[in-house]
Amino acid sequence: MVGMESLFDVDTRDWLSQLWFYIGLTPLQALGVLAATVALYCFFLVMTRIVGQRVFVKMTGFDILLTIALSSLVGRAMMGHVPTAGAAILAVCTLLALEGLFGSLSRRPSLFRFINNEPVLLVADGAYLDDELRRTHITEHELQSRIRTAGIRSRQDVAAIILERSGELSVYSKGQPIAAELLAQVRSAARLPEELVRR
Repeated sequence: MVGMESLFDVDTRDWLSQLWFYIGLTPLQALGVLAATVALYCFFLVMTRIVGQRVFVKMTGFDILLTIALSSLVGRAMMGHVPTAGAAILAVCTLLALEGLFGSLSRRPSLFRFINNEPVLLVADGAYLDDELRRTHITEHELQSRIRTAGIRSRQDVAAIILERSGELSVYSKGQPIAAELLAQVRSAARLPEELVRR
């Protein structure tokens, strides 16, 4: 009877050890997951500042495939050589904590400008601003699509199109002047004709 109990204890310990191997992680592995998650978060923060809001604009089929591939690579890199449930939970918690931290920091105007891209005027009085399109990597086809979805029948009826911090394209039609306060932080807003702006 004693022998059976001892055998049961050994089997239980072996089973628990194998279970922990698949769902848990050691302190060293946890440190690796934490470091990789922070590094990749900061890397993508810097890359979105370099590339601009283009990465958030409505995606094409190719963009979706690229996003899936990047998600797979980043997820694997964050969780280490042998992905486990514990590593995934730690990576998600770290990402949420970083998002909360940078959200709090962005309340300060100087850090807000560093963390976030500024909104950009892309179309002024129906004319494309080619230099801004090049800088933001937005194509004329994307602008034309946004004009159509806004229900505007002609580009000449567009007062302004602004690429927002979020990657959204805001379309303003002619008829009512745009309040100057809405354009205060918009790059190239000075290129809008005076008659389209309400001071």
